[in-house]
Amino acid sequence: LGPESPELSKTLLELAAACYELGDRREAERLFDQIEALLDRVELDTASLRATLAVARSHALIRAKKYAESEALVRPALAELRRSYGNVHPGVESALNALAIAVKRQGRLDEAEPLYQELVECSRSLYGETNDRYAISLANRAALLESLGRRDEAENQYLAALAIYEKVVDADNVHRLSCEVNLAGLSLRDNRYVQAAQRYETELPRL
Repeated sequence: LGPESPELSKTLLELAAACYELGDRREAERLFDQIEALLDRVELDTASLRATLAVARSHALIRAKKYAESEALVRPALAELRRSYGNVHPGVESALNALAIAVKRQGRLDEAEPLYQELVECSRSLYGETNDRYAISLANRAALLESLGRRDEAENQYLAALAIYEKVVDADNVHRLSCEVNLAGLSLRDNRYVQAAQRYETELPRL
């Protein structure tokens, strides 16, 4: 590939993301800086790669609970990725996810809701309606709707997500279990004690 190939930047970005997932933040930040320096030397249009790098950094900032910084970084990155790829692309989905989380964690729930709705539509277009990635987006929107007090809508979204999980993942899948626990909690808060108890009896042995 050569030391200044854009493809090398993509590979390093994947490695940096893996380092963050494994908890090695120092190595991830070192790789982020290496990628940025590499892009400065490449004589090609690297706008979309820089945007992808910004999205990766924004997710890292979310893990560090620096939500305002994450939002400031990801907003222009999302605009650039949309310009480059349109509204349906894995990079756009990742940027939408980061932005939605950053806005929600700052307490701006009403502003976050359309972002989560757009994320649901993007995930559905990318993966189809029987994919667990789509189910995750449904469950995340359901959690936000519950926070907004829109419990009936939240329950419908949780149930739609759970229906997908039941078809495509194991019973002890962490996202499926989280969805079931959230549904049980929703039933409990709505005083549907029998339904909540039934769900908890099913879920607790698998937690």
